[in-house]
Amino acid sequence: MFLTAWRQHWSLTKDPFACEDADKDLVLSEMTQTAVHSAFDRVFGDPRSPAPGIVFGEKGSGKSGMRIAMRRRLDEFKEERILTSEYVDFDVYLERFRSAVGVGEDPRAVGRAVSKHWTLSDHLDAMLSLGVTRMVDDLLNREDSHVRLSKRHQIDLLLLTALYHDSRERTVGEAWETLIHRLGFRTPGGLAAGALRWLMTTLGAFFLMGPFLGRMQDVDVGPGWLWTGAGFLALAFVWTPHVWNRRKLERTARSVSIRLLGRDSALLSGFLGRLSEGERNRFVLPTGTDERQRYDLLERFGSLRKSLGYGSWYVLVDRIDEPSALSAHPDGARRFAETLLDHKLLQLPGLALKLFLPIELDRIHRSATPEQLKRMRLDKSNLVETLDWTGQELVEIASYRIRVCSGKEFTDAGKARTLWEFFAEDLDHDYVRETLTRLSTPRYMLGFLAHAFREYARNLPSDLPSEDRRWRMPRAHFDMIRERWLDRTEVLRRTLNAA
Repeated sequence: MFLTAWRQHWSLTKDPFACEDADKDLVLSEMTQTAVHSAFDRVFGDPRSPAPGIVFGEKGSGKSGMRIAMRRRLDEFKEERILTSEYVDFDVYLERFRSAVGVGEDPRAVGRAVSKHWTLSDHLDAMLSLGVTRMVDDLLNREDSHVRLSKRHQIDLLLLTALYHDSRERTVGEAWETLIHRLGFRTPGGLAAGALRWLMTTLGAFFLMGPFLGRMQDVDVGPGWLWTGAGFLALAFVWTPHVWNRRKLERTARSVSIRLLGRDSALLSGFLGRLSEGERNRFVLPTGTDERQRYDLLERFGSLRKSLGYGSWYVLVDRIDEPSALSAHPDGARRFAETLLDHKLLQLPGLALKLFLPIELDRIHRSATPEQLKRMRLDKSNLVETLDWTGQELVEIASYRIRVCSGKEFTDAGKARTLWEFFAEDLDHDYVRETLTRLSTPRYMLGFLAHAFREYARNLPSDLPSEDRRWRMPRAHFDMIRERWLDRTEVLRRTLNAA
């Protein structure tokens, strides 16, 4: 029997156990938000009072599934608007970091560079880029073409855009120019200085042309050198400080150091030139790897975020163990994660930093010194030391997936289908639960069930009557697949989750 015929008999529109990668799992996106791990609420917290959350789990234990469920719940949160950033695609940042520190393309070399040179400032730059980009793109995609902000917040928005905007929808220049227009941003000091330059340039040109105009009118205008000197003096008076100031601002813009982003220094220096000296002195630009400058920008971002109607900011960090550049070096992923475990960052007001970390990195806190533990303060971070599942929880997850994939006759009738419908009477429920407990993760559970039902359906005759008892899997077949999968998962678990 083909698997399609088996699914049609059970009124399944698609295979409930087919996908094992959370980010590609269409069934997961349709599941109810109640089908989550028992630790979900502890990690998620309350968006009205944002707090950190840290989860350690082996591969396939549902870390990405928890992140996706968290993102869905935040999107549907009604009490206030939440800004959500997913810090999961590290390859782009690592490639820019590789270029900035001057190492080759060999993933092992990149991993070594990360283990030696990656700092908390790099993470702060990446998070600011994600948050600013999402906020600016949301702002520019609104139908309302005008944005009402105080002058201080206008400056902060334009500064953060020039520094950190990194979107696929529009370039930083396009975003910046559109914001200038929508904000109606004006700098009276800049307009006055421009008017003065225009006036003095006109006057200087008049003085330079004075002798020539006098000869044309046959009028004695006096010594030509006086007119020429006055003209050059007028031009020097207005243009010398302007050129000096422009050079100074260009040097300031070029001194900005954001290793994970390629910045347009001309755009930044042009913006700085629009501001008065007092306005420029209100903020510090990121240089080197100084964390204080980034924290100042994070504080400005938080104030700006509130003025634009956002509540807390959730940053979801996942898939640290997947980029090849990190996994190619034993200390790459550890360093990458360890720099995030900083008490000041984890407890930053308005920020809910959620870390979904591979179990092999739990040695970061298990083998930490007392001084390192004080710096991390994971006891205040809603720590889940291991993402374990019971057999009953996995049965419930499988049953939810079956209901999502069930045909219209079941959904209209509101029938709560379960995994037990697919097993013969000789297959004891406790025995199934014990098997799934030993598999222990959603990924292994889904792989096991998909393989078991696929192999069983292949051996069924295609003309099997609908009332035949053989549609349900007996214990003999279950046992055959069970032993094979338990052995396989033990090998995979030791290999994939080795420290």
